[in-house]
Amino acid sequence: MAPQTFSTPEVVGAAIGDLVRRGGHEDTSHVTPSPANGEIDWEMYTYGLNGVDNRENIILSSSLFYSLYFMLFVLLLLRIHNVVFVKIRHILLLHTNTREALKYWATPANSTISFLKRHILWAPVGRIKHNREIRLSGAINVGTLPTRLQAILLLIYFGSNVAYCTVLLNWDLPRPQLIAEFRGRTGVLGVVNMVPLFLLAGRNNPLIWIFGIPFDTWNLIHRWMGRVVVIESTCHVVAWTVNKVETSEDGWNSVWEIIRNSPFVLSGLIGGIAFIVILIQSPSPIRHAAYETFLHLHIALAVVALVSVFYHLKIDKLPQMFYILICIGIWSYDRCARLFRLLYRNCGTRLTRFRIQALPGGGGACRVEIEMVRPWRYTPGSHAYVYLPWVSLWQSHPFSIAWSNQDKHTTDDGEEKFGPRIDRPFSSSSNDSQATIDSNPQDEQELQDIEKMSSLAPFAAPKNSQFPSFPTSPLVLRDPRQPLPRVSRMTKEEKCWAEKNTMSMVLSKRTGMTKTLWEMANRMPNKTLHLTGFLEGEYGAEHGLYSYGMVVLVAGGVGITHCIGWVRELLRLHKEGRGVARRVVLIWVVPDRDQYEWCRDWFDQIFAVPGWEEFVTIQLYVSRPKGDVLVSPCASIPAYAGRPDWDSLFSKFVDQKLGTMGVTVCGPGTLSDSIRFAVRKQITHASIDFLEESFTW
Repeated sequence: MAPQTFSTPEVVGAAIGDLVRRGGHEDTSHVTPSPANGEIDWEMYTYGLNGVDNRENIILSSSLFYSLYFMLFVLLLLRIHNVVFVKIRHILLLHTNTREALKYWATPANSTISFLKRHILWAPVGRIKHNREIRLSGAINVGTLPTRLQAILLLIYFGSNVAYCTVLLNWDLPRPQLIAEFRGRTGVLGVVNMVPLFLLAGRNNPLIWIFGIPFDTWNLIHRWMGRVVVIESTCHVVAWTVNKVETSEDGWNSVWEIIRNSPFVLSGLIGGIAFIVILIQSPSPIRHAAYETFLHLHIALAVVALVSVFYHLKIDKLPQMFYILICIGIWSYDRCARLFRLLYRNCGTRLTRFRIQALPGGGGACRVEIEMVRPWRYTPGSHAYVYLPWVSLWQSHPFSIAWSNQDKHTTDDGEEKFGPRIDRPFSSSSNDSQATIDSNPQDEQELQDIEKMSSLAPFAAPKNSQFPSFPTSPLVLRDPRQPLPRVSRMTKEEKCWAEKNTMSMVLSKRTGMTKTLWEMANRMPNKTLHLTGFLEGEYGAEHGLYSYGMVVLVAGGVGITHCIGWVRELLRLHKEGRGVARRVVLIWVVPDRDQYEWCRDWFDQIFAVPGWEEFVTIQLYVSRPKGDVLVSPCASIPAYAGRPDWDSLFSKFVDQKLGTMGVTVCGPGTLSDSIRFAVRKQITHASIDFLEESFTW
């Protein structure tokens, strides 16, 4: 049979309108008299395409694809608009970074866009909860809630599939023929929906970088599409079984007989069972209880389902084979791309080397330094997947890349890749141009207050400044004249690794591989473990923070690994005179002050940059301090007991009017939801972009 082809949008629209008017099936009188006695042979509707109007199925399949194409086209237009808008803002601020320009970009451009961001785009289905897991008990959670926009799109998608499989059937048909039509409709749409299902499952999904939508969002859609495919495939199997039992003289015996003797039916049944098992083992409590087991079983069952459906369609030469070949191509592309990355990044004269060091405090964590085989163009905010076969043969886990000692901004001969320095007004660097800005004395005084905010006092803003006055929790600073405490002096081995081309991560001890790594490293005499392995990446970093006048980075616990790289990058651009940001604020919320030791070396490198405190503000909040007095782990960073008052902080940030504000958060779901809620309150008063980094599985 010839391959299935798509209909044009005009044909699809006219055909669907005709289907709705006449109630579905075109032929309402198609029955086949038996040659023997003139009675109707109802059992004929249990095999082949008898009773199935393939023309209608092709039209509805095309309609489903065209609706997806339309949504992707709208997303593409929004993506192009956003990229062009951000690029124009970036270029203009590079050359006209005056107080007036910053105030202009700090004002919301459109009240409608602000309304959509607050109530649709960023809003969860409920009031606050989005990334915070909904827990039935201390050990059982049922996952997270989507945003309102995600919920609307998923309802449209789910509702269209339900309508295609029910409303557009002709309910006046005889029962066996109606069931046959329902069987064909659910089977065809189940196969059609496998195409986007497999596409969104891959790490190398091209839609991620085309639309700038993170993998986490596509993974959410993938899970719901999977549920639709399972429901449709189950309905397909049940419809055939009901028809066979009702129309055959032998009833259930005929079902078992044809399963034993028909490879066509057997392959379809195996595929249907594989889909059902996937659904059973995919709920959040089961998935999170043993994620590694779930993942490998999930992949194995998906392969079984794909192969079974392939043979199911091939045996009867059904036209939907075209879609299965697309699924195989998508899966093969993703696996080959991942294999190529692994081999290219990690294989040469040696394999990639991992140095795992158990860190003190914070409930257990490991610093992982990775010596790469080939140079890696590190991007702040990116993540990579770690393979350590000696620890876990088949597992790979995503971790944020916190630091890199490879300078990606120079060529092989040491010259800068970027163009000449841009001298512009309104800069706090002593090396900047002496150009002045045309503003009134009051504005100049405000700017001076902002620029000197960190150096005047570590805990409170100047009295005449609009910058936030932070809480005065019980706090004692170390004497800045005394040397900073360190866990241990840098050994010869650490100095050697510091000079190598390495990437660095921090792995918080949980269960599975991270717990095993921490225990193995902690048993070593110097708490340091050396392994060979593989690093796959980099992924993520769909959104840059280069065009914002003020950048607020919020980290919870190990989420600091996503943020600290941006502090270093934006500070470097600022000192070179090529940055747009006038202020970077890093707020790190930790349960234990000892977690600062995870990143002490990296913070020390930031503090070594002359004038860093004029540009970067760092605050440490300890949610569960020990004792009545909280001692800051570093003289350069204020520490506060308790959790921040996010509404007050962001209200003060907005009052600064330092251009468009970029807010990014990486941490537990509760923290992310709190930041989201606080930003939504301010969206009508300022131009803000909210960027959330999360891994929900």
